[in-house]
Amino acid sequence: MGNKQPPEDVPRFTRFSLLNALYAGCMAGLMTGPMFIPTFTQLFDSRIMALGTIWAVRCSSLDFQSACSASWTAVFGSLVAAAVIAVVIPFATAICGGSINLYVCSIVMMPFCFAASLAASSTKCKLAQLYDYKTTLTVAYLVIFFGTSPLDVSVVSVILVGAWSTLIPLLITSLLNLFGALPRSALPPMTVFERSAASYLETGIMFILEGELHQDELERKRDKLSEARKTLLRSTTSPDLKFCIFRMSSLLYTLRRSSRFTPLNKAAVEYLWVHVEREIFEMVSTMVVILRHEGDQADLARLRAGISVVSDKIRHTIIDYTRGVAKGQFDRLPVDELIRMEHVMLCITRLAKVVTDYCDIKSSITVSGFSIKKYLPVPPLAWHLRAWLKEPMYPLHSTWFERFWFPARLTLSITVATLGVLGAAEEYPVLLVEGFWALMPVISCFLPTVGSTLSTAVRRFLGVMVGGGLAMIAVSVHPLNVAAFIIDVFLVAAVTRFLVVSSRIGYAAMQMFITFIVVGVVSGIDPDLSTGTRVLMAAERMLYTLIGVAATIVLSMLTIPAFICRQLAHKTADELRTSAAVLIHGISTLVECDDDESPGGSTGISEDSVVSTGTAIFEKDTARAAALDGAREESTLLHLVGVNASRCGINSSNILLAQKQVMRVSRCAMSACISLDRCRHLIGVTARKQLLNPARESLDGVACAMLKSSLELETMLRKHGDAARAINTTEELVEATANAFRHFERLHERLLFSKTWAVDGDVMDSTKLVEALSSGGGVGLHEALYAIIAFVGEWLGVVNTLLGCGLSVSLLRGSETEMKVLKVPTPIVRGRARAKSEQLETSIHDM
Repeated sequence: MGNKQPPEDVPRFTRFSLLNALYAGCMAGLMTGPMFIPTFTQLFDSRIMALGTIWAVRCSSLDFQSACSASWTAVFGSLVAAAVIAVVIPFATAICGGSINLYVCSIVMMPFCFAASLAASSTKCKLAQLYDYKTTLTVAYLVIFFGTSPLDVSVVSVILVGAWSTLIPLLITSLLNLFGALPRSALPPMTVFERSAASYLETGIMFILEGELHQDELERKRDKLSEARKTLLRSTTSPDLKFCIFRMSSLLYTLRRSSRFTPLNKAAVEYLWVHVEREIFEMVSTMVVILRHEGDQADLARLRAGISVVSDKIRHTIIDYTRGVAKGQFDRLPVDELIRMEHVMLCITRLAKVVTDYCDIKSSITVSGFSIKKYLPVPPLAWHLRAWLKEPMYPLHSTWFERFWFPARLTLSITVATLGVLGAAEEYPVLLVEGFWALMPVISCFLPTVGSTLSTAVRRFLGVMVGGGLAMIAVSVHPLNVAAFIIDVFLVAAVTRFLVVSSRIGYAAMQMFITFIVVGVVSGIDPDLSTGTRVLMAAERMLYTLIGVAATIVLSMLTIPAFICRQLAHKTADELRTSAAVLIHGISTLVECDDDESPGGSTGISEDSVVSTGTAIFEKDTARAAALDGAREESTLLHLVGVNASRCGINSSNILLAQKQVMRVSRCAMSACISLDRCRHLIGVTARKQLLNPARESLDGVACAMLKSSLELETMLRKHGDAARAINTTEELVEATANAFRHFERLHERLLFSKTWAVDGDVMDSTKLVEALSSGGGVGLHEALYAIIAFVGEWLGVVNTLLGCGLSVSLLRGSETEMKVLKVPTPIVRGRARAKSEQLETSIHDM
């Protein structure tokens, strides 16, 4: 039987999800109650009370922080809407000489709509943290254009309904939190990261000798670790902790990659691995116990003490093996297999050091004890209001296009849709009341890009069909039955909240509930309607909603849209350029290091450099991942009409296929950054003179080839570049990498089998030289070379997927072929690599 794996988008429900769903259902039923009380129905518009029930479901949560954030943004959104209503209606009335003209109102409303939509998250405006722009626009357009109550009643209705529908659930959640009755929504980000790291390490070590076997299981755990790492990085501001996170994840990824494709060489296992296998497994076991919080301080002390012991044993094992080869006692391993085995063994000891550092930092930054912030149901901004006020309105690097283009398009689209409904109401007066249901999708589904708009519109369509069907059943079976409607609301709200955790069906589930409320409950409780009329009104509201969905898609295409696939191509280019620049910078600084350069510290790594580089890669990766939302739907839609959604030299389907490889390149870039930086700081004089200096030109050639390949690939992703030229430059990168490896392999062989060498005036035999090289950074140079080769291999995976070619790294061993003549880079190309390296260094330090 095949090993069938569940799809990635299958929601994983927990006990908290079930309790949270039941809680949301109870709050929805409670908030629906006033809709059945005559006093409330006489004072408030039934549609505003329906919106209140929708807000209650959105804001009800058994997670205290989530409830605070959602409730207050909804409250502030309704307050902003009330302020807009209080300004627009009197102003439009004054313009019209004392009478209200809805066409004039639609024009007067435009600047207010534009200002309110500045709080959309896509604009990166800090107002998005204060209020929900969709709540503001929904309420404002409902009251101004489709309201039936006087101005003062409408404003009071909006404020009161917004308050009771959001703050009452928040108050109940706060009381449960005060008495410790809330279930745990999720583990803290730090704990999730630790457990993911422990699981990945445990499984990786278990299968380390088996190559690509169990690859699917390891990839799932790697993806889980990657998500946990991103979550933890977003939640912490400690540079020391970020430094440990970057190092730990880099070592874990590297450890797995070193045995991903083929099993470790059997001779390497026999000569090297078996001598330290027991100590390594004991060290890994201790790390797993610590990361899973199953150990104590004694385990941490034992791990700390064992690091130097195991490291020394690994170093002596490598030296003993190399001496044995020089004396003819052992078979000579291929250099790439030797480097790989060295890398695997040393990664484990360095990972143990990182784990101990992580525990120390964690204990120093963890705050224990009582905190009033955990219990007061106040807006999250209240705790850092002064800092928030001092922040710029927009990030410094954002463009005018990012800030204002979407609000302008949204304002124009809503105005066109409003005028269309008002014009149709000339022939069909019912639209003066019911036309709001056609306008709602334009407000809620119109998003910055065609892909995201299409994605939400399709999900809204599905939610409307299901919710409308349920509403028509309820209206037909039990009209005017208050108890039955409350039970219906409870069940539909609970199911909605239960399904919201799924990224694929969550939005559709919410639209199902919204449609059920506006289609079924609002008309189902009206005593003046017959059963047939109720069913007809429910069907009409479904139709209006579907018309609004179709209008949203059309308006999105006509208002000079932004294409998510094009943005994805640009973000992919940004991330690949940053990753390539990290490698170029690392190689350039390594080959230019001086003999008297001092080490970077006890770890041999520059913390500021690693944190800055890791943060830059993380930000590019986050921006690229955000551009994935709706990209597949957009690509499929435009492919039907023969349009390449990416609008560049690479098809959008290839860009989508390459996203996992892009993540691997980023992870590899982080590993290369750490390996190259460590080698630069720890390499000794002997290793530099005998290994690094002779290889400078070949390594420089890799940096220059990497620069040319990255520039050509970036051109393909941004414009309509020449694919053949991009492939040729990548082939040059392959050749440069192979030449560097063959050069290093031949150099290693000559050093190994030469009898004597003169080093700094002293003559030493080859075995003494081996010890000097190993202790003085020769193994570190091995690791740096391995990191370069691994990065190039992942880079080729991206190029092959994007351009549809079949390039591969073929590292021919020096014992099997003569070393080809090196293509020494010209001074111009080398200067471009230096400039790229300096540009990266400047940009990183300016972050």
